[in-house]
Amino acid sequence: MSELYTMIKNSKINDSNSMEKLCEKFLPLIKKYAIKLNYEDAFNDLQLYFIECILKIPLESGNFVKSDYYILSYIKKSIYFGYVALSKKIQKENYRNILCENDYTIDKIFYENNLYVLEDELFKNDIMKILNEK
Repeated sequence: MSELYTMIKNSKINDSNSMEKLCEKFLPLIKKYAIKLNYEDAFNDLQLYFIECILKIPLESGNFVKSDYYILSYIKKSIYFGYVALSKKIQKENYRNILCENDYTIDKIFYENNLYVLEDELFKNDIMKILNEK
């Protein structure tokens, strides 16, 4: 068994020293995605994703015992997907903030993942403010 496998196994049984070593080992990867997110708590949110990832790694699977490659790949992909999820969440919050700043009522706009629907509704609201009844 490898050192990484042992640290993860110990982290799963609440060994705080092993978890701390793992956090230090993967600090550059977490920082990389936190810088890309560019908001205040990005680092802390990604570190939480990392800790949850470590606790969910299925070490019983035969591939994880054989090589560190599988463990590293699993962690890298998990942090990347955490980054994508946080990025989408921040993007939605930014659109909601734009709607609130421009005095648009969110009830009238069907807030969906499709940005074209949102842009069409915003365009209609702007046109209705400019045009008179005729």
